[in-house]
Amino acid sequence: MELKDSKEKQKTYETLFDKPYQKDIQLLPFFELLVEMSNEGLLKGLGGKLKGLKIAPYYGCMLARPPKMNKQKNHYGLIEKTMASLGGEPVQWPFLSTCCGTFLSVSRPEISTKLVNRIMQGAIKSGAECIVTACAMCHLNLEIRCRPENQLPVFHFSELLSLALEGNGSKGWFKRHLINPQSLMEKRHLIPFVQG
Repeated sequence: MELKDSKEKQKTYETLFDKPYQKDIQLLPFFELLVEMSNEGLLKGLGGKLKGLKIAPYYGCMLARPPKMNKQKNHYGLIEKTMASLGGEPVQWPFLSTCCGTFLSVSRPEISTKLVNRIMQGAIKSGAECIVTACAMCHLNLEIRCRPENQLPVFHFSELLSLALEGNGSKGWFKRHLINPQSLMEKRHLIPFVQG
């Protein structure tokens, strides 16, 4: 990890957080923390909330890039494992790591639109009811560049996690989605939590 190997980055850390760098500190991506929680049985008994929800896991291309990060642990499979532990049914599909073109969304929207609609069609053909992503930029791009005939609800993994754990989410949160997930949420009995 760069922070452990770089005195310069440690100094930046200390400036940003106004505390000394601790060499024993362990930084975990959120998905790894969830997998550890699942392995320790901390997510048991929560499987019913997302039961039967067919999920297309979407990592996009950024978990493997930039090249410096290729040395880090491979995170593929963590969305599937986490969502399955909450009762979701991850589908197999060929576009889970296909780039959605977010970096081209403003400068070359026609390219992003083509990429996004190919991804969305793939999710629909796989039988998925929704796409779950770990990237907020992918989430935005999948919604903003999707043509009406290819629309499928897109969730950030934290949204489904919140629903599965029955947290106290904002009543109007899901109205912010550009692709309205309400009918799916009603079908899967997830909507009372957000209407409450």
